[in-house]
Amino acid sequence: MKGLTSRLLVFNLLLAVFPAGALFFLGTYEAQLLEGQERAMVQQGRLLASALEGRALAAEASAVLERLGTRNDSRLRVVDEGGRLLADSALESSGGKEAAFEETSAEPVQPVSPPEEHVIYRIGAWPARAIRRITRFIGRPRVSGGGDAE
Repeated sequence: MKGLTSRLLVFNLLLAVFPAGALFFLGTYEAQLLEGQERAMVQQGRLLASALEGRALAAEASAVLERLGTRNDSRLRVVDEGGRLLADSALESSGGKEAAFEETSAEPVQPVSPPEEHVIYRIGAWPARAIRRITRFIGRPRVSGGGDAE
């Protein structure tokens, strides 16, 4: 009977420890994923910029994105200095959406808000942040109030 009790106790402790450990790991994992995705997007932007360098941007951008077709996994957009959409790989690869392209090209591209601004992200990240604050507070070295003058 004693062996079963200790096994159940260990199992229940593990049930509490694993999710807490996962919360610590998720912050690091998310940062690594976002950094890798950002590097890949920068590289794709550089490749597209070098392909369009020194050419008529509006005319050539659509042709370059059309030639890429479905070989590209991500959505590429070419905008001018004013933020107006010149070409969009999602519209070019779908074929025959000229009217949709003309409608969207008149509007400036709106920047996407970072995930930290969304309510769902804040609610989901709250437990991890609370645990991080607690562990930082506990691990902080204590400062003694009395000054030891020598």
